[in-house]
Amino acid sequence: MDAAVMPDGEIIAVAQHHAWDYKEVGYHNGEGTALILMRSTDGGNTWTSPKEIYDGTSWEPYLLLLPNGVLHLYFTDSNPFLYSSQTSVMTSSDKGVTWSEKKVVARQYKYPYDGSNTEYHGQNVYTDQMPSFRLLNDGKTLAGFLEGRHEKENSLAGSYTSYHKMSLVKNGSTEWTAITSDSQDALPSTRVTNKISGTGGYIETFPSGETAISCSSNGPFLIKLLDSKCTTSDGTANVGNTWDAAKWFQPFSGTGVWGSIERYNDNILMAAASDGHTGLDLGLFYLNQRQSVSEQAIITDGNNDDWTNVTKALFVCSENGTEMILRFAHDADNLYILAETCYNSENENVDIHVKTKLYSYGQKLASMSLSAYGEFTQSGGAVSVIRKGKTKDSRKGYCIETQIPLNTLNVSVGSTIYVNAKAGSSTFTSSSESSSPTWQRITIQ
Repeated sequence: MDAAVMPDGEIIAVAQHHAWDYKEVGYHNGEGTALILMRSTDGGNTWTSPKEIYDGTSWEPYLLLLPNGVLHLYFTDSNPFLYSSQTSVMTSSDKGVTWSEKKVVARQYKYPYDGSNTEYHGQNVYTDQMPSFRLLNDGKTLAGFLEGRHEKENSLAGSYTSYHKMSLVKNGSTEWTAITSDSQDALPSTRVTNKISGTGGYIETFPSGETAISCSSNGPFLIKLLDSKCTTSDGTANVGNTWDAAKWFQPFSGTGVWGSIERYNDNILMAAASDGHTGLDLGLFYLNQRQSVSEQAIITDGNNDDWTNVTKALFVCSENGTEMILRFAHDADNLYILAETCYNSENENVDIHVKTKLYSYGQKLASMSLSAYGEFTQSGGAVSVIRKGKTKDSRKGYCIETQIPLNTLNVSVGSTIYVNAKAGSSTFTSSSESSSPTWQRITIQ
């Protein structure tokens, strides 16, 4: 099932149902299958009766609500006897009451069927399935992350070995041109095809422009962050380290097949994945972005009351569950860092490092045990004050304020400062303590 929440709060859900494989009727025989829609106006407490909106062999529906109110319903449009699949879309402008005819919008060629069933002899067999699409931040480009199911040519039920590869596709408009010819081209033409072993792809965008993709790759659930266009200068998908599974972020230790991602707010991603046993791994993941540091009157006393106007933050979490949220401000003389911690263990250490391009701050700042509190003098005239209490979101923890003279950093308005932080032994994803270019960036405004 997949769902979309309309601007008025109504929830629209679509699922695929099919008959059991019984004699001549069932999914694998291409009969007794359809897409059904249900809706709720009370937050999911009650639902309407199912309404059939598409009659045909299909699975994995995916709903996308565009800013203009038009719903896109993507689904795997398949011929299960041939192990042939393609991605089709239907659209609705009236909240799913009526739907357009389907359009085939994505597929790649596998081989021609030349088996014993003369009904299909010579027919092209395709794949591109389990669609997930998002509108990119340019407001016009649709991007999808799709699974391709492959097997030896002309494999039949019971005698095949399949494997799966992921492809990233794009359409330069919110209006699709249907694929109508029996072409062997991989369409749409703007795509990278079969680049990583994986199943169950999802795609999500952030308001700041980043695009996240996810899939289960030979067991582990993986997430990768792309830019706002998913492109490089040659117009293809960003293939730098994107397709090397070792470079992807693996948030869970479990292994399974299914997973998904969904944006929770402007910089938090939700993820769910099969743990390979009986349940799901669930998590929230923070998108750490370059921070623009504005001028703010701060008193270095370990109290966070004067940080009310600083809403952007960086996030790091230790393996033991200690979380640290970092905020930044400055005045004419100093850079200020507020590190708030929510802890599972008072014995964990918190380290903050600061560097600039021109000057390396020689020691860690605020390197201390969470069980300590008080005022600490750092090198270069920096001062840290720690108070035990509550964070800005009212959780038990510590507030660590650090004041660093700007003249020791040799920075001015427009300068970039590199920041790294550790909670216990954990630091920012993909950051290396010994390589400041991998640290998070803040800019003095």
